[in-house]
Amino acid sequence: MADFSQYGGVAAEWELLVESQPQVELPADITPIELQRLTNETRALAAQKLVQGVEKYTNPTATKDDVVKEDFDIQVDSDHVITLRVYKRKATDSTPGKRPVYVWFHGGGFLFGTFDGEDGHAFNVVKNLDIVVVHVCYRHTPEIAWPTPREDALVGLDWVFEHIDALGGDPDKVLVAGRSAGGLLSAIVALQDREKHDKNRVRGQILDIPVLSHSANFPVDLILPGKGSYEENRFAPLLPTARLDLFESLLGEEAKADRLYNILLEPDENLRGSPPTHFHIAGRDILRDQSFLFMAKLQRLGVSTSFNVYQGVPHGFRRYGELEASKRWDRDHFDAIRNILGP
Repeated sequence: MADFSQYGGVAAEWELLVESQPQVELPADITPIELQRLTNETRALAAQKLVQGVEKYTNPTATKDDVVKEDFDIQVDSDHVITLRVYKRKATDSTPGKRPVYVWFHGGGFLFGTFDGEDGHAFNVVKNLDIVVVHVCYRHTPEIAWPTPREDALVGLDWVFEHIDALGGDPDKVLVAGRSAGGLLSAIVALQDREKHDKNRVRGQILDIPVLSHSANFPVDLILPGKGSYEENRFAPLLPTARLDLFESLLGEEAKADRLYNILLEPDENLRGSPPTHFHIAGRDILRDQSFLFMAKLQRLGVSTSFNVYQGVPHGFRRYGELEASKRWDRDHFDAIRNILGP
């Protein structure tokens, strides 16, 4: 049985952060809609700060004005439309050729997420790596339930391949990436696209603190008793058990039964041949063990994998850009993109 508790605990820099920025206590009876509104507003403010002062690791002369963005509405069925936001460097005569395309699925338990809240991350990727970013803004609970988010995500990926020339993208260098709930969507669309086309059109996938199974289906028998991340981090900041329970309840019973929502439990034959996969794992995260188990499964099947662990910080820590762990996450993320895309 596995034991990943050595990555847990509480990082000293997280304790200092909490001392300087006490966490806001929300009312116990807050509604999902109000929680969604407050969280989305907070994320948007943080993202705009990042846009104004993006860390420049590889392109120190770039400015936010070097990035342009454009929204596209796409029909997902006869009655519904979702929107994709495309980010690119401004075209110049000195930068010809097709660029890799990075398809991003935001996190937020399928309840949170907006374009404004993801602008900072998208700008950071475009400015430092000069690739095309496509953010797929799938629909959220409580207005919808599962499987709507994964259906929207796959429509978004199909759109990218159908419009790859118009995007100025390289069809052989399309990767998917996502955080938390978005990490699950990334893994799902990579699998569905491979099943649909009988080959990997997706070059690779980056799964950042992903959810990979419903909590009711997690294989607890694979973890050493008393050492599991569910027990260790049930009251951890940002994603305690109560918040995860809310997310799952809003998704409905179909998520619990859906094989794709529980991709951690997929049979070997369905996962064999998966594209190269990189994991970002937070040590103080209730979902920590899911990533380690999924990575071990892929490795056993011969899939190229890599990972970074951020010891003692909770799920979603990257929203606090002042943390050294967050700055390291950026560098690690850029490296993972480069490694997957290759020369």
